[in-house]
Amino acid sequence: MTDKEPTKEPSGEQIWRLWEWCGLYIDGKYHDTGRNIWRDLQGNLVSTIDPPIDLNSLFRWAMPKLSQYDKTKILSNWFNVITNNPKEDPALALFWAIYPLIGFY
Repeated sequence: MTDKEPTKEPSGEQIWRLWEWCGLYIDGKYHDTGRNIWRDLQGNLVSTIDPPIDLNSLFRWAMPKLSQYDKTKILSNWFNVITNNPKEDPALALFWAIYPLIGFY
């Protein structure tokens, strides 16, 4: 049995759409560095760098937006993907499990 190809990287637009769906938005640029200033819906500063697609960010911002049913389904499928394919990046697998659902919320 051969392993499937690892999941592809999302585009900048796909990443931006996910974070926007999570309630984060860009509130200008930081000084002369040109870095984005990310805030949450309450206006709290989240980051002065673009939030990474990593497990910490996805569990902090994206997973709470999902229903319990969707969380259970996504985590079950995600666990199967990463345990059956050691080449799979766990964060990318979780991103692509969540991304198709953002239009339904």
